[in-house]
Formats: sequence, C-alpha cells, structure tokens
Amino acid sequence: MAALQKKQSINCKVLVLGKSGVGKSYILLQYTAPPQEIVQMPKLTTVGVDYKYGTEKIEDTEVKMSIWDTAGQEKYRPIIQTYFKNSKAAILVFDLTDKQSLQDVRYWLREVKLQCGKDVAKILVGNKCDLPHEQPDQALIQEYCEEFQMEYIESSALQKINIQEIFVKLAKKIYQQHKASIPQNQLKQNSLPANEAQNQNSTSSNKQISLKNSKPKQKKENDGCC
Repeated sequence: MAALQKKQSINCKVLVLGKSGVGKSYILLQYTAPPQEIVQMPKLTTVGVDYKYGTEKIEDTEVKMSIWDTAGQEKYRPIIQTYFKNSKAAILVFDLTDKQSLQDVRYWLREVKLQCGKDVAKILVGNKCDLPHEQPDQALIQEYCEEFQMEYIESSALQKINIQEIFVKLAKKIYQQHKASIPQNQLKQNSLPANEAQNQNSTSSNKQISLKNSKPKQKKENDGCC
C-alpha cells in the first residue's frame, strides 16, 4: 500500500503595523472573530500588542499565521520593537481618510527592514474605503510597493470589504517565499506522488546494496600476456 503524503504546513509570525486609528484591530477582528460575535464594531484601542491566529490553504499547504496587532501610538514604539523578532510577514495599514497615515507607513517599513531583514512578506492596505476620501497619493503607494516588493489593496473593516483577501494575498506571498527557499532537489522529491517517491527511494537503496555486494572481476589469464 502506498504511503500517505505528510500534510504540508508553514508557521509564520505576522505583524500588523500602522498609525493609531487606521483600523488595524478592526481588520484583525473581522478576519478572526465568528460573524455571530460581530454585532456592532466595538471601540478598540490596542495597548502594546495583541495577537490572534488565522490559517489559509495555498495549493497543498496550510499557512498558519500568528498575527500580532500592534499599538500605533509613538509612546509604544520601543515596546513594539521587541516583538519584531522572528517575524516573517507584515501588514502595513494606513487610513484612506488620513493623508499623514500613508506618510507614516515609511517609518514602519524601515523598521521591518531593520529589525527583520528584507526577506519579509509584506502587503500594503488602504483601509476605510467605504468612507468619503480623496484619492490617495498613487505615486507614493507605487514607490512603497516597488521599493519593498509588496502588493496594495484597499479595504473596509467596517463593511468587511477585502478583509479575507488581505490575508489570502499575504499567505500566498509567504508560501512563495518558503517554496523559493527550498533546494530544488528536495522540492522535486516532495512534489512526487507518495508511491513514486517510495519506489524511487527503494530503487536508490537497491542500487547501493548491489554495488556494495558485487565482487570485483578477476583478470582473465592469457598465455601470451607479457
């Protein structure tokens, strides 16, 4: 009987960053809380950090995310920096009704790069798209996305617009980066069906045994040999 393939999974720590009041906590609440629990959006102010869990299935792999919601107030920044360690992904949130919040994203992007390195999966989110607002600075958004290699999406935590999509896009980025980090020979082996992988291993093992047990050929005697 063919062996069953082991279920693939990736564990990833995700930071949600941005200015206070942009809607980080609301986004996380809408993503993780059961619909029946969200009757009316409560007034949320994060003090320090809070975290929740979410899972997205990308192809044959479960991307399991521990999502850390951070306070946006400047006085909490030294505390928040201690939570950057081991983070592999980040959601950068700004408020579409607050121009300054988009400017502030650059601070958080620099912190992510400084504290976590450049190989971090990221997505830029313009929240509160349901409210009246001017067109955001598209040139600055494009600059962020090109410099820090991330996608941009607009959302509304209040109306639950594109909330799931934020985390699906981020999970795909996490999956792609994880896949790219695996050596090609290992990736090829993992992609084989279980029975083929087992047969390949068995064949390889048999070859090693036959080489080990084979006797060296004896030199043929020849009367005319010098």
